[in-house]
Amino acid sequence: MYYFLIILLLALFVIIFRKKRELPTPKFDNNQKEEIKKFLEYKILFYKNLTTKDKVEFEKRIARFISSKKITGVETDVNDQLKILVACSAIIPTFQFPYFDYPNLKEILIYPSSFNENFQFNKTHKNEGIIGMVGNRSMASTMILQKHALVRAFNGKKQYENVGIHEFSHLLDRFDGEIDGTPERLINKEDLKKWLDIINKEKEKILNNDSDINTYALTNNAEFFAVVCEFFFMSPKKLQKEHTELFLFLKKIFNYK
Repeated sequence: MYYFLIILLLALFVIIFRKKRELPTPKFDNNQKEEIKKFLEYKILFYKNLTTKDKVEFEKRIARFISSKKITGVETDVNDQLKILVACSAIIPTFQFPYFDYPNLKEILIYPSSFNENFQFNKTHKNEGIIGMVGNRSMASTMILQKHALVRAFNGKKQYENVGIHEFSHLLDRFDGEIDGTPERLINKEDLKKWLDIINKEKEKILNNDSDINTYALTNNAEFFAVVCEFFFMSPKKLQKEHTELFLFLKKIFNYK
């Protein structure tokens, strides 16, 4: 029975992450396509650095994500551009896994300001408190993102932080059942020890003020993973230069050659 479960889990991984399958892709008219392309070129550095072929794929993935997930503003307006930023946050970490569509995520709530652990927000203190969260229990299929933090994360320039990529990285981590910083659907069993060794070494550098990785990574291994994913996708060349071993490991698990 034990071996049967292992085989079943491996098969599920192949289906969701690797296997090519047909997914519905909504159609945009030509004017919409051109507006989306201009917006992506201006705001999304990851998209700007893609090949022409990959840009087309990225655009299709945006349409697919927006059509399959509910994006809801809570006491704030959500326009098409904001929906595109949410979609980009999801697609960037999984770009090399084109048929993964966050099956356990149903809705992304956009809050007008930061919030507390009870999901309450105060419009007069927009930047004090939590700016992103993956829900649990009754909210397990929901993500919350603070509107201004999401917009600020995509300014078309190199930076280390991105709340959207951070939270979607948590979802990838949770795909094996737990948000613990060791996404076992991405990391081979034989590489887990190496990954934990890298975490410990990088945390030591942060503690010694010898690192440009956000100190929030020290919170726990789950936050370390999400923080370095932000860095990897937002400023890969700098990560490669300053944290070569970490960069190469992330490059491997996210399937970049």
